Amino acid sequence: MKKMLILSCFLFLTSCFAKKEQIEHDEDISVQSLYRKALDQYFLEKLDLKKYDSLLATSKLRFIIRTTERQNVYQQTSTLSLNYIYFRNNIYIERLDRKTLDFLQSRIDNYKLNVDDELIKVVRETYSKIVKMFPEEKSSIKVLYSKNDKKIAFNNAVVFEIAHQSEFDEEGNYVSRENEARKKTYLKEELIPHLEMEFSEKLSCPVTIFIEE
Repeated sequence: MKKMLILSCFLFLTSCFAKKEQIEHDEDISVQSLYRKALDQYFLEKLDLKKYDSLLATSKLRFIIRTTERQNVYQQTSTLSLNYIYFRNNIYIERLDRKTLDFLQSRIDNYKLNVDDELIKVVRETYSKIVKMFPEEKSSIKVLYSKNDKKIAFNNAVVFEIAHQSEFDEEGNYVSRENEARKKTYLKEELIPHLEMEFSEKLSCPVTIFIEE
């Protein structure tokens, strides 16, 4: 009887710890989501991202919006509400101090992620250390954002991606290989260099923009 009681207590405590860990995990996810949403909102206003997204949407080169099935997780979870451009850095909220984390937690109302000026101010003042891939490494080092060496950026860079998909006919053939080549050239040689320079000046840090192909 005593062994059964001890076992029951052990299982009860294990269940409590598991529930506590799950609650803490859910809270961390909510805080991270809130931070990312606020950061998206800050970039949306600071960089005028809607203008450039609209530029792609109305281009005569016909940039096709990716279907949900072909979007990566960064595009699917973006709160920018744009068709092509999304924020690509990971968010490391564990680098925030306890006071800031408590502030973020206090702003979550039953998992509702409401963003206001006060929250955007906090994000603006802290994001530079939250988006680094390696916090202790020098800003001058470069890091990989893909399994191959096609996506490389400075450790302290703010990173965006532009995603679109090729245009195919009903039989699955390219509508125009020449136009696909023109789109790639336009992005790599005209639009992206312009955006990287403009955004870097506005944010006072390196900005890199990848193409999700």
